[in-house]
Amino acid sequence: MEGTLGNHVIFPGDRLEDFFSEISWILGPNWLMEGRAGFDHEISNAIIENGFIGIQVESFLRPTENRLLLHNVIVQNMTGIGLFSRSFYIEGTNTVLGNCGGYCMALTGGGYYDFRQSTFANYWFYGVRNTPAVLINNYVVDTNDNAVPLALDFSLGNGIIYGYNQVEFEADMVSGADSLYYLTNCILRTNADLSNTDNYNKILKNEDPLLIDPRENDYRLDTLSPAIGYGDPDISTTVPNDILGNSRILRSDIGAYQFMPGQIEGKIK
Repeated sequence: MEGTLGNHVIFPGDRLEDFFSEISWILGPNWLMEGRAGFDHEISNAIIENGFIGIQVESFLRPTENRLLLHNVIVQNMTGIGLFSRSFYIEGTNTVLGNCGGYCMALTGGGYYDFRQSTFANYWFYGVRNTPAVLINNYVVDTNDNAVPLALDFSLGNGIIYGYNQVEFEADMVSGADSLYYLTNCILRTNADLSNTDNYNKILKNEDPLLIDPRENDYRLDTLSPAIGYGDPDISTTVPNDILGNSRILRSDIGAYQFMPGQIEGKIK
């Protein structure tokens, strides 16, 4: 699925009237399974919105030989989950997952996940939400309700995880499998202890990222956002332009959007 900055691939809900343009409706997931090595799933410059699950990827409970590559992708207004995986390999840059009735992202059953310069913002206001914006876990449950551990490697660099709930990031881990999660140079809404440097580095805990209007799916940084200049330049140079094509060379902001002085227009939609 390969769009361009000026011509995005758009997957809307199945109600196309103006009234439903920002309302979740009935749209099944883009469901991807594992494939052969070297044959990756790739989605770039795309908007997936107004459904139940935006993207669902899973393998047969073994290390997958191909990847899901996300670049400049927005998934928003899902009644269920924005991105749902079981035991997969995902790399995401300039990925925006926003405003979902359940999780913006649920990465389950282990797997390998590398996200950089991404924004996960859940300001869902159509009902009560009891789930965090982002969940990761390293197990599946068998038919006897026993947890079966699976290896997990998750990283988020120069990212934002925020929303209305007090806990927007949850790592649900069991012993018995090699598992590592590491977040660096991020804004994170949580009540967890972030003192473990094996998992957390340079985290702005519970600092509002001051997105322009996340309820209206505008996830750009406002003028006083603490995300401005807080990124790790070594990470931002691997994703040198933001989701709108703005350069990160002179300053490393965190999230998918680079703050631009005087910005008025510029949202993808």
